Amino acid sequence: MPGRYQHGAGTPRDRVSFAVVRFLICYPHMTYAELELTLRAQDDGYAADLRFRAPDSAADSDLALGVPVALDLPGLRVLSTDWSAYGRTLTTHLFADPRMREAWATVRGFLQGANAPLRLRLRIAPGADEIHALRWELLQDPATGTALCRSQRVLFARSLDTTAVASVTTTARANLRGLITIANPRNLADYTLAPVDVAGELARARAALGDLPTTLLAGSPHGPGATLEALSTALRAGYPLLTLVCHGSMMKDGPILWLERDDGMCDTVPGETLVQRIADLDPDRRPLLIILAACQTAGRDQNADMLAALGPQLARAGVGAVIGMQGNVPMATIELLLPRLLAHLREDGQIDRALALARAALPDDQPWWMPVLFMRVRDGRLWNDNLPPPSPTTPPPDGFARLAHPFHDPHVRDELAEFRAIFSAARDQIGVLNRYKELHDTLQELERPFTVVARDRRRVADDPTAWDDLDPQIADLQGFARVALAMMTDPLLADESAWGIQQLHLAGADLDLAQTQSDVRRLDVAMGRYKRVLARELPRADNRLAACAGDLRLAQVTQALGHVQAGLREVAPDLGAIHELATWIATFDSLHAHVVGLVSEHHRWQVVDNELRRVAESMTGDPIDLELAWGDLLLQTTPLFGGVTDEWAAALNTLGAQIGQALAEGTIPQARRHFISYQSRARRRFVEVDKALLTTCNELRGAGDALGLILRTLDEG
Repeated sequence: MPGRYQHGAGTPRDRVSFAVVRFLICYPHMTYAELELTLRAQDDGYAADLRFRAPDSAADSDLALGVPVALDLPGLRVLSTDWSAYGRTLTTHLFADPRMREAWATVRGFLQGANAPLRLRLRIAPGADEIHALRWELLQDPATGTALCRSQRVLFARSLDTTAVASVTTTARANLRGLITIANPRNLADYTLAPVDVAGELARARAALGDLPTTLLAGSPHGPGATLEALSTALRAGYPLLTLVCHGSMMKDGPILWLERDDGMCDTVPGETLVQRIADLDPDRRPLLIILAACQTAGRDQNADMLAALGPQLARAGVGAVIGMQGNVPMATIELLLPRLLAHLREDGQIDRALALARAALPDDQPWWMPVLFMRVRDGRLWNDNLPPPSPTTPPPDGFARLAHPFHDPHVRDELAEFRAIFSAARDQIGVLNRYKELHDTLQELERPFTVVARDRRRVADDPTAWDDLDPQIADLQGFARVALAMMTDPLLADESAWGIQQLHLAGADLDLAQTQSDVRRLDVAMGRYKRVLARELPRADNRLAACAGDLRLAQVTQALGHVQAGLREVAPDLGAIHELATWIATFDSLHAHVVGLVSEHHRWQVVDNELRRVAESMTGDPIDLELAWGDLLLQTTPLFGGVTDEWAAALNTLGAQIGQALAEGTIPQARRHFISYQSRARRRFVEVDKALLTTCNELRGAGDALGLILRTLDEG
């Protein structure tokens, strides 16, 4: 069906063909053609240079020099709410002169003939600072009208001129570790600021970073709060990757960040303060990448003071690459962008490539142009696989740096050895527990588009145009399937997930063919595979989640850590860190009890939810099924809320009684209506339990990370 994949003017669905995606992923170390666009002030307007370098070439080609460019800044501001019109107008201004269009045609012809991707760098010379505020990420290909930054074959970054001699020191992959700072002050509402989803942000960042060592600053129970001092202390130990999630604002005197004070309240920190702290670090301790997931960190939208914002300042302070946000970026955009960005970055360390892939995957309704990359490393690569890793250093929790002498005591060392063995096993179990929770949640998300496609697939047999309506749901289905595949191929899960991995691969291939050929039979085959995967893998993930929770050796961990604490008390009774250790023991013990209880409750709700959906589906064909199944449902639900007096439980008990009465009186239609309400309320409660379990699993992992940090500190002592 020609044209069926077009979503927007000239923009292919998913913005790139499968062949291109496969090419980029399988060959991340490809060479790029390079195009540098320089803009500088000239008389009453601006002038542009285009300098091109072919892949593997040692020389540049000056395709255009000193070409006049007239930019209508007030006119562009009028178009600020229409992204497409803004990009089209900005492109028209830039390529108004035939010499610029001819130069671009030369570049485009070379790229097509050589099948080469492009690295496009925008350099704005001193004296033209006001045009930094323009949305250059909305530039379009003047030949086709497609947005350049939505293509995975165009790597776009901004380059800053600087007289600073601050060096950028790359590192080895083996030395990579991340510092995640999430500021969610308790009183954000006092400033009409939305709360930050700490648990969600942490889960997404951890999923993307995988097994990279990671330190978290986000308040108890995750570790120290997201204060300026905690952040500065951690940075002095050297973290190549820093992700800062917080609110940010552009004020008259410059950018500010809404961090936390020691008491958890708001602390408005001037951006220049953070910049100076980072500039003062030794070059090999400065972050190679800082992701500022905060509003207006690349400058106030459409404001000429963008150059004074935090992103450019950090880039000039010696950071290899900085991603900031131009304008008030929605948190939903950050939630979608960050995991993809970090996951792609891990593949080869090329930050401009990672951002291109993550940006292209954003839905069309998200402001994909808001992330701005300021890049000082010319080739975009932030680490070198051939460098030897330097000796690792990790900042210990406050108070533990003074433990060196007491740990020379033989008794304490023996207790520590026992703790180390028990804790290592328990931490592995925590990792598996979290992986299964993440997989379970992703499969549940997969169910939503699957249900929609399965419901509507019959329409395409009679109406070929119905494929267009089905495309968004199919795209969602494929997207969640890719996430599930990535999780199932994790080494912790791969052995048990071999069948599911194979079926998801086959289902994806069948679905691609079904769309390409408008083949209803192939669509049915794909949906059958997805159905079998959900029927088998979702309950298995839930069962493994329950089994992992039951196997956790956290009681032994807290007991062994208590022995270490007791030994320390004997040799150094006045050491303040002993009390800090006791706090972590109590936190870990409490989380253990909470997660075991929630996993058990979650497992029972999963069984009930499965049965409720089965009965709901069967009622459409055989109403008597509700009467036959109701007795079994009562046996399953009574232990969950039979004697509970909370509002949600009282509502379910009332509806249950109404269903039973209607069935006894033989009024089946009334029983069915009550059942629909019953299922809806039960599902709502299951979601609440599911969210509570996710939060607790993340908190448990955070506590495990903190104890791991303590263990490393004790070992060094």
